Amino acid sequence: MTSISIIIPYFNRENTIARCITSIRLGANTKIEIIIVDDCSSMPLQQFDNPLIKVVRLESNVGPIAARSVGAMSAKHDYLMFLDSDDELLPDWHEIFCAQIAAAPDCDVYGFPDEKHKNEEVFLIESLDQYWRWVQCPTRASDYLITIRMQAYRNVVMPKVRISEIWYIVQLFEFGLKAHYSNRPLFRYHQDSGNQLSRQRFVSLDTSRYTKDSLAYAVKVFNRNAPKMKQLAQDYHKAWFRRLLKEGLLSLSPVALARLFWGGHGQ
Repeated sequence: MTSISIIIPYFNRENTIARCITSIRLGANTKIEIIIVDDCSSMPLQQFDNPLIKVVRLESNVGPIAARSVGAMSAKHDYLMFLDSDDELLPDWHEIFCAQIAAAPDCDVYGFPDEKHKNEEVFLIESLDQYWRWVQCPTRASDYLITIRMQAYRNVVMPKVRISEIWYIVQLFEFGLKAHYSNRPLFRYHQDSGNQLSRQRFVSLDTSRYTKDSLAYAVKVFNRNAPKMKQLAQDYHKAWFRRLLKEGLLSLSPVALARLFWGGHGQ
């Protein structure tokens, strides 16, 4: 039987976490474990009275990617599933998941749409070029729940920095992993704007070393991919250049800004 470690980053979502956990339908299934990473919430999340649910408390807020990285460190099963703490898995999620694994056994990464996008296409992505063509495809779903084979994850571990998920996903294809994006929905997406997965910066400055290091990491990946983005996903390239530029200004990071202009934009 396929074994799964479900990693859930958590930040001040006490009103949704129970719904999220209930949707997993854990029961006594020892082939499923839940690892919740409390990203320094205002009120610490308490441990659950269930040996299959583990809560890891962080002493500082690091963002969802770094929180997932911490959770994956203690995972013990064959697959890592990254679920947000305000979303829900659908009742038949486990059956769908196992069917997709069986249908595409040579893949390392599996993406599942939310229930609103159940009629979209199936995509097999085997190269970085294919990925950059795909991101702007109008028939793909807007959100996918990502699962990674543990053996493959060990080769491309999530970084402990505050970055957008895209800069991690890109590295999976840089390494040569293959992904199967399903058309079968696995989860119900919720927009919980009240309590985000991490503390957000809107127009306020954040000049901490952690923020600057995180931006430098994102700019480095962006610069590596800029030529392909400009060729295959030009609008995406422009949008991310503007976003990284804004982050550089808000963090007062002249080095990151210089590297962004030098290697990431061009004409």
